[in-house]
Amino acid sequence: MFTTGKVCLERLPRGGDLAEAVAARAAARGIACAEICAVGAVSRARIGYYLQDRRRYRELDFPEAMEIVSCLGTITEKDGAPFLHAHLALAREDGSTVAGHLLPGTVIFACECLIRELVGDVPRRAHDPDTGLSLWESSFHD
Repeated sequence: MFTTGKVCLERLPRGGDLAEAVAARAAARGIACAEICAVGAVSRARIGYYLQDRRRYRELDFPEAMEIVSCLGTITEKDGAPFLHAHLALAREDGSTVAGHLLPGTVIFACECLIRELVGDVPRRAHDPDTGLSLWESSFHD
């Protein structure tokens, strides 16, 4: 069971890395477990698509300005440190979208981020041999 702790509304720095900025703001506020969402725009993007049969991410670079339609994710613990897992949906100028796993290298143009701390038994991530991913060790609920 979780309760809501700190709720932070953060304006992230222009030119910063989106993934790094979100994780840094949570760490600076002492938040080890949270849900996050963000809106805004990026100058360039780097996202991943998980190739299930190969158990690795295909990394995709988009060197163009786009709007953040949605950025949703969690911060939990991996190897004793906070770990951001987020997905990003972006709109191009023509209205088409691209989406995937947020990777380092996504550059902020303007971004407002909500970080909602979850207080309780902090999930830890561990390697899952069935998927090749780093997943929560178990489910966390009542």
